[in-house]
Amino acid sequence: MRRDPTLIAKLRLDDLFDIEMWMEMQHTSFMRHGFSIFLASSLLFTNISVAGAGSSEPSRNPAALQKKPSVPTGLTAIWSGTKQVSLAWNAAKGAARYNVKRSKAPGGPYTVVRKQKRRAFKDTKVTIGSFYYYVVSAVNAGGESGNSTEVSPTLPPTGLAAVPADEQVTLTWIGSTGATRYNVKRATSPGGPYTTVDSPTASTCTDARLTNGTPYYYVVSSVNGAGESFNSSEAHTTPTSTSTPPPKPTGLTATPGDSRVSLAWNSSAGATSYQVKRSASQGGPYATVSAPTSPAYDDLGLTNGTPYYYVVSALNPAGESESSSEATAVPTASSSARWVSGYYVYWEWSGGYDAVLDPSNIDYGAVTHIIDFAAQPRANGTGAIDDVPHDAYITDLINRGHANGVKVLLSVGLNFSDALTHQNTMITNIIALMQAHPYDGVDIDWESPTSGNALDSHWVPFLQAMRTRLDSLNPNLVMTAAVGLGPLPTTAPDPAAQLIASGSPYLDQINLMTYGMSGPWGGWKSWHSSPLFNGGNTFGPNYYYPSIDGCVQRLVSAGVPRSKIAPGFGFVGMRYHGNSGPLQDLLSGWWETDLYYGQILDQILHLPSVSSVSFSYDTGAQTNYVSFSDTTCACGMTQHYISYMDQTAVTRACQYVKDNQLGGAMIWHLRSGYRSSLASGTKDALLQIMKHSLLGR
Repeated sequence: MRRDPTLIAKLRLDDLFDIEMWMEMQHTSFMRHGFSIFLASSLLFTNISVAGAGSSEPSRNPAALQKKPSVPTGLTAIWSGTKQVSLAWNAAKGAARYNVKRSKAPGGPYTVVRKQKRRAFKDTKVTIGSFYYYVVSAVNAGGESGNSTEVSPTLPPTGLAAVPADEQVTLTWIGSTGATRYNVKRATSPGGPYTTVDSPTASTCTDARLTNGTPYYYVVSSVNGAGESFNSSEAHTTPTSTSTPPPKPTGLTATPGDSRVSLAWNSSAGATSYQVKRSASQGGPYATVSAPTSPAYDDLGLTNGTPYYYVVSALNPAGESESSSEATAVPTASSSARWVSGYYVYWEWSGGYDAVLDPSNIDYGAVTHIIDFAAQPRANGTGAIDDVPHDAYITDLINRGHANGVKVLLSVGLNFSDALTHQNTMITNIIALMQAHPYDGVDIDWESPTSGNALDSHWVPFLQAMRTRLDSLNPNLVMTAAVGLGPLPTTAPDPAAQLIASGSPYLDQINLMTYGMSGPWGGWKSWHSSPLFNGGNTFGPNYYYPSIDGCVQRLVSAGVPRSKIAPGFGFVGMRYHGNSGPLQDLLSGWWETDLYYGQILDQILHLPSVSSVSFSYDTGAQTNYVSFSDTTCACGMTQHYISYMDQTAVTRACQYVKDNQLGGAMIWHLRSGYRSSLASGTKDALLQIMKHSLLGR
């Protein structure tokens, strides 16, 4: 069958790609009425010549005549709005079109999100706060080129603050993941126009040679190889001549701990920071060891048995105060070994906020036990146990743990209803699963054995039977339990703590789930996720707000040995919508839980809709939170705060464990405290504090 060559006229002759594809489908040249078609591109030359009316001859496949295009270069990617990434690249020699590819992980795998001829693309299928990685390839009839160099758009900094001084302004901000430098821009009017005045690589800048009394307005953008982000929220201030340093600090105290000294003092009026100075001799000479902005500091890594002498001075732009009176302390070694048990959760292997925490990336020197979470009872009346998902990583995890002297436990949790009718079968199945890999023991994640239902009565019999079976196999096998306690009653009795205490003889560790301890519930106000203390705050007439100390003291009062108690350190945070801090009336139902530590610092606070970021420390609860405004929340409220444990809160909680002679600490969970995008040695800062403070490593 002969094809009508007039079809060619229906094609746009400037649309090379469409013609190429059409030619590949036709596989024919047309010679009719002395008509010749000449088609050329940068690498394609196809001549359809004259033979005579009605004659034809087979054509050659254009793909056989053309080389693949070159690899595109110069790819850039920037966030050009809250829901849009703009990409652009240089022309590739021989390209008929381009494939734009995207991944949520560096290095791929990539998905083609667009096929087009243009050398620019706006990706609107993105969510601000997520990380995206792009490459582009070129295509023609000869095939597809290799991928371009990968780029990832960076977000603008957050938390921009401007501190005035004499003829200068010091700017600080929270850096953006992936940024290689920042553009600091200044204006003399709100909203600009701005002029770039510096491009530092660090998240601070001092803008000097300014005019005192003149207001200045600043924004900062992030820059990397992919391009420049849009501007941060604006900060403004007015440089002012100052001439009076702050008064010297008073009330300096030094409290010794294991390889550490905790310092505290009264705030000095007008101080913007402090200088903590230490000496090995009474009266000095002193060396500055830290410059905190708040009136407290924990001096770590000290030698037990050695006296240390401290003074503190206060600073502001006008100068430094005299030093405070001297305080001294002698660090003392802990009298007993402690454990650090970290949960390793199976959903690590589904990706998520950042990247999977592979067993090879765990610092095994920072933990004594890893709890592999979790195998799940089927709760179908058979006593069967579902195996832990992702069987492939279990052997690697256990082998690495054993090589580093770490015990790896199987966690069984979420549903124990079959314990009512099939206890022995359930225990047999748990033992079989535990031995199959092999684990060093079992963690019973009964959640709360104090739910008030029929399961409460089986808590002790189950633990007793499980302990007996483990001891018959190997007395060195470990059995732990993760337990929760509700709000602390203001009056006795405390049946929840008493029930947990009744099972303590059979357990090596009782790990308290002291995180996510509040929510938008009736009768409550906004509160913290993992507060060390409740500050005496109550809700209603019958209960205190929960805290780590409240839960610990309840178990101690019920008779649980301190050596078996471990408070849980939540490396996850919780977000309240419609509140700017604790103890405020709640916006019912609006909150988020299980926010990773890195997710909070690296993503949420960098959203373009987020501004007015303010970090706070609740001295009564001894924990921290961050308040901010978010203009795009579906709740319709702009005020938000996230309660989470930062390095200061973890440091204080570690000291609490030692001061109260507790058995150790539990982490929920290892992945949530791991920030893969940071430099080596800084990826798991919270874990490193626990490693040093509790294990002395």
